[in-house]
Amino acid sequence: LGLGHRSLGRLTPEQILDLKRDEIEPDLEFSGLLLFRNELKPDTKQAINHLKRGDVRPVMITGDNAQCGAYIARAACLIEPNTPLLLADVHEGAVVWNYMPDPEAPTPITPEASVTTERLLSNSQLRNSVELAVTGKAFDMLIETGNMAQLMLNVRIFARMSPDNKVAAVAMTVD
Repeated sequence: LGLGHRSLGRLTPEQILDLKRDEIEPDLEFSGLLLFRNELKPDTKQAINHLKRGDVRPVMITGDNAQCGAYIARAACLIEPNTPLLLADVHEGAVVWNYMPDPEAPTPITPEASVTTERLLSNSQLRNSVELAVTGKAFDMLIETGNMAQLMLNVRIFARMSPDNKVAAVAMTVD
């Protein structure tokens, strides 16, 4: 997180609260960086593996970005090592599925650049050979097009999910 500062002059607390972001941010002086590091608990991998052995399919629903979600999912053993991960996001008004690289993989896979939702839905071999991740925007669009229900039990990571998205995702798994 980048930190900056500048003098606002003599303002009352009410005046400060009324300021808009674009009024505050210009001409900031760099103050430093702040790093938040949220490590996995020591027993996380063991707990996830215990759930898997009990025939429970753990998933992640987070407000964080997809790259962070993928990193944590791999570290927590939600995703098996070297398993390809397809991320659905919205580009130019359409859902596009792109492969996310695994920095830990010994030999990087070089699959096609992207996969359509139609191909993913029609090809169970492809769908079952990869892990899926969706952003909140893609989740919304897949619901609108009626495709999310078909993919719901294949998605492992739900990223950039709003509180309403999280409730909808949980409700869809219950139905």
